[in-house]
Amino acid sequence: MIKKILNLTVLSVLVVGFTSCNDDDDNNVATLSNQEKAIALIKGFETGDQTALDYVSDETYIQHNANFPDGKEVLVNFFSGGPSGTTVTNHRAFTDGNYVVLHSTYGGTWNNGTPQVAFDVFRFENGLIVEHWDNLQDVSDPQVDAVNGNTQVDGPTTVTDTSLTTSNKEVISNFAQNVLVGGSWVTQAPTYFDGLGQYFQHSVGMPNGIDWFASFGDNFQFYDSESPRFIHGEGNFVLIMSQGSQAAGVESTAYFDLFRLQNGYIIEHWDTQQTIPPASEWVNSNGKW
Repeated sequence: MIKKILNLTVLSVLVVGFTSCNDDDDNNVATLSNQEKAIALIKGFETGDQTALDYVSDETYIQHNANFPDGKEVLVNFFSGGPSGTTVTNHRAFTDGNYVVLHSTYGGTWNNGTPQVAFDVFRFENGLIVEHWDNLQDVSDPQVDAVNGNTQVDGPTTVTDTSLTTSNKEVISNFAQNVLVGGSWVTQAPTYFDGLGQYFQHSVGMPNGIDWFASFGDNFQFYDSESPRFIHGEGNFVLIMSQGSQAAGVESTAYFDLFRLQNGYIIEHWDTQQTIPPASEWVNSNGKW
């Protein structure tokens, strides 16, 4: 997530010390929800607000972006106290236990002016962020897809049906195992949809509806056999974090797929896809997962 900013700003030379918490900071850490803290942190990349750093543990910050090391220190360099030129727009946010999932767009000076859609996942311990995963994909041009008529981020944003969190996560887990890993696109995939053709697609170049499933047959594995790595959900939204490679010799791809469910059926899908660099290029030892 941070690599492009680093290239743009060369803020590694900027010395910004850790600021100790005053009483107001302590109150913020105690009263804000984990979701509010996660949103404040990513907005800090736009505003430079150093208060957001108080929401990250000083002792533990495990990084799964392969371009950056563990530890809070690398974040400090990006929070100068003023606007950075990057813009951050959060579209969706939900909480699953100690995890917070954010679906956002990074723009402005980010990525040399090419905006990116991102999923950020934060793990909390004792109210502080201790671990981070992300997956980014360039915003398509044009933003409204010619095939499905949607952008990569539009559509419903509100978490509903919170009483159905567990059952909706089970639906998506079964869909992943039987279809995205198992490859049963003809026999089983349609049973996860309402039969009315309502499937709104935000993946670039993919059509709405489910008629296109037949083109995959019953032997097309989208994820590898170890997937999904994680499933997080709240109410009508469920995120799968997975890995796969579509052809021999092709680098592995990380897939973050967000589904919206209605009445127990899948009805909408957003995603980001990002190539996983070889281990020899990782800055940390954690890898993507």
